[in-house]
Amino acid sequence: MFSLKIRILLIALFLVTCLNTIYVLYSRTNSLIFSVASSFILAAVCFLISKPVYASFDGYSKARLERERLGVELAIAARIQAGMIPYVFPAFPGRTEFDIYASMLPAKEIGGDFYDFFLIDEDNLAIVIADISGKGIPSALFMSITKTLIKNNACLGKSPAEVFKTVNNALCENNNSAMFVTAFMAYYNTSSGNLIYANAGHNPPYIKKSGKDYEIMKIEPCLVLGCIEDIEYKEGTITLESGDNIFLYTDGITEAMNPKRELFSETRLHDTLQKYREKQPKELINAIKHEIDVFVEGEEQADDITMLALKIDHLTMPKKHP
Repeated sequence: MFSLKIRILLIALFLVTCLNTIYVLYSRTNSLIFSVASSFILAAVCFLISKPVYASFDGYSKARLERERLGVELAIAARIQAGMIPYVFPAFPGRTEFDIYASMLPAKEIGGDFYDFFLIDEDNLAIVIADISGKGIPSALFMSITKTLIKNNACLGKSPAEVFKTVNNALCENNNSAMFVTAFMAYYNTSSGNLIYANAGHNPPYIKKSGKDYEIMKIEPCLVLGCIEDIEYKEGTITLESGDNIFLYTDGITEAMNPKRELFSETRLHDTLQKYREKQPKELINAIKHEIDVFVEGEEQADDITMLALKIDHLTMPKKHP
């Protein structure tokens, strides 16, 4: 039950106690003998255990300092990662054609999910959501590479399918860790209302037409990014009108688990979307997060939870170029 060092210390204390008891029983003339003897035993034992105990405490201190250093570095990495995705809302104060809001809650200090949205030009808004395989630092590094590649290629004027093909080939190069990415990407044209999209093995988004219920978009999935080179990704197009909504998410929502080992599931997500279907994007996402928190009952979050909601307010007149 006790370690060897503790047992030695206990024996030493026992011997010292015995000697002090004998000292009480005998005359004061022998006190010097017993005091010297007891002190000698205690000093000897302390000498025997002091060096290994010091080494043990020294090792503990170094380990604690290393953990603290790692904690500080992870905190810095988390802030850097959080700064890589849009986090200021409203994101486009001067644009009234649409309302957009997004949220990412990593399961660890740093996550592998990400969302992104940006204007390619005055008429086209790009939206992206992705889930990197694995967790922690490797996923975060892969995430930063993937996000940068997607945005850079989109800004070069490539279509969603072309972006995914280029990014897939880039991620396949020297991918010795065999990591991969599921992703959904779309361009929304504020003039025509057309939403052109491509899907790389990701959860299909939910869409709600004005005055109707949420339903899963019927899209044909394709292979994830980072596995096989030269994949041809397919595109689809739908038309969004005033009052329409689209909701993107990662499987951290549907796979959230409560103490009974039950999953939040697609069914609960759909029911939650229906329950709050008239909410604005920010209110909708906050409501879904609240429903997840209530469901899991304090159970530790196992996967990143990422959401993006877009609502169409009205269409704009196309810009006339000279």
